[in-house]
Amino acid sequence: MCTCTNQPNPQAAQALLSTPQLPQLQPPQISFPGFGPVLIALLPNSGPVDGGNTVTLFGLGLAGTTSVLFGDQEATIVGQDPFGLTVTVQPPPQDPGPVQVTATNAVGTTNPVTYVYVEQAPPPEPQATAIIPISGPSAGGTLFTIIGSGLQNGSVTFGDTSATVLGADPSGTFLFGITPAGPDGGGNVPVEVTTPGGSADVPGGFTYL
Repeated sequence: MCTCTNQPNPQAAQALLSTPQLPQLQPPQISFPGFGPVLIALLPNSGPVDGGNTVTLFGLGLAGTTSVLFGDQEATIVGQDPFGLTVTVQPPPQDPGPVQVTATNAVGTTNPVTYVYVEQAPPPEPQATAIIPISGPSAGGTLFTIIGSGLQNGSVTFGDTSATVLGADPSGTFLFGITPAGPDGGGNVPVEVTTPGGSADVPGGFTYL
């Protein structure tokens, strides 16, 4: 007959109390085995000569990118995903024309991909040929339409007072708004349209009744 004793086992108790540590999972970095980072495409692949727009680089093995060159000028890196598939940058200013874009990380430098800098045309000078209606109450609040060209993003003044602009059609042929209050006793006031391309007077102005 044996005598059994329940003696405390410090090692077993410690093992039970210990919280198991789970391994930290790292996102897999996708790359071509035996090669450095690869650049596949740029979106968009063209932009203004002033730079500063947002361009996303797509590729493989781009994680940890430290430098992106547009030609020989360095872009500003604003983000990248941990899988090494994308890098987001703001291009530097450059002269019009194509440049080669490359990205560099600790593994190496990518193949070049072409990006084209485009000289943007200045906005058109506005032309105003008529306003409908040509008159309205001095209290204002009259819906009006100015007919012309290049009227996109325009503001309108009746005399020295700004009108409420509702918008323009995509072609810039029509601009819609609401007249402000006019002078006491009524009268004719000049109407001027101002856009990023310049200013234009509406022939005949507007008559407050």
